[in-house]
Amino acid sequence: MIDDFIEDVSITELNGTGSTDSILTGTQYAHRFKGYSELENIGAASYLRKNPVESILDGDNSFLNIWGGELLRDNYNIYINAGIGEDRGYTILHGKNLQQLIFKYFNSIIIKVLLSTNYIMRCSQVQLG
Repeated sequence: MIDDFIEDVSITELNGTGSTDSILTGTQYAHRFKGYSELENIGAASYLRKNPVESILDGDNSFLNIWGGELLRDNYNIYINAGIGEDRGYTILHGKNLQQLIFKYFNSIIIKVLLSTNYIMRCSQVQLG
């Protein structure tokens, strides 16, 4: 779906199930993805020449921003419900991936901690966590 796009879909007064159906059936190319949602709140959004993944995940007009919920991807099935799983105290953030990881390996010691760094503005080094 990353290479696909939604030509023109306007969602008005639909719940989670209707909205996921509109997004996934509005793509230019046929695919095997199916959307499921138990969200009953009503919302509206418009997607014009936008990637379906972006339409669900990213931006002010995204499904998750308008209808809310939590996302579960299971092969070709996409579930967006009020709550998925249980709270085990972990947080997953959506954002940029780590760009570089540098470490030294010595045979005589065990590495317990890796320090990741990011270079900003002409190689001035910034420590991440």
